[in-house]
Amino acid sequence: MYRLTKEFSFDAAHMLDGHCGKCNNLHGHTYKLKIHVFANELLEDKSSKDMVIDFKDLKAIVKPIVDKLDHSFIFNKQNESESKIATILFESGRKISEIPLRSTCENLTRIIYDELKPHLKNYNFAVELYETPTSSCYYDGENN
Repeated sequence: MYRLTKEFSFDAAHMLDGHCGKCNNLHGHTYKLKIHVFANELLEDKSSKDMVIDFKDLKAIVKPIVDKLDHSFIFNKQNESESKIATILFESGRKISEIPLRSTCENLTRIIYDELKPHLKNYNFAVELYETPTSSCYYDGENN
């Protein structure tokens, strides 16, 4: 089986309100995002012949998601404290990214996977998100 991987990075702030450690505070990360696409066979298409997927095509699919998150405050819209901070930031002209869950690495990985799924419906793929150089979450949906 082939595994093609494309890497992206983005910087973002978040907090885990109610967490018993340092992550309870507003802080930031330089996230590294890896998209893995798997295939048993290579494409037959003329332009993309002998590829799993064209890197250019994969970049075009992933980049809007990365651009939305890059240099934003990622917050849980269901959390009152995080929403208050987001409102202040937004009203001050700052970039925010609202999500329906806590902004853990696990949840962000799943959210990114779910956003990619309609665009990669013909592919078996996985999302790996590094919150730090040594800490990541890997999510492959129900594919593997």
